[in-house]
Amino acid sequence: TWGGNSNLPHKIGLLRAKDLAFTCRRVTAQEALAWGLVSRVVPEAQLLDEAHAIADAIAVLSRDSVAKQKLMITQASKRALGEALERNVRAHPGHADDMVDRLKALRS
Repeated sequence: TWGGNSNLPHKIGLLRAKDLAFTCRRVTAQEALAWGLVSRVVPEAQLLDEAHAIADAIAVLSRDSVAKQKLMITQASKRALGEALERNVRAHPGHADDMVDRLKALRS
């Protein structure tokens, strides 16, 4: 199984999760957006351009920082907020290995 019965109630709430589990209906793009299952909805004709724009925006950032942010966000989503905040403070994700180089680039 992919964990839908366990994860879905936490993502969209108990009533919505039951609705989908019991009826097996498909979720519309607008519902998925409103429920926080997707971050954006674009017309199909613009899908590839939007995906490339997102990839380009990420690609110019520090690979190390993006990887650490991805890890921290994923881990935080599995913890209580207080614990996630404490771990975030301890981890200092903004202090990536390439931080000195990034700061020098900003100053030049």
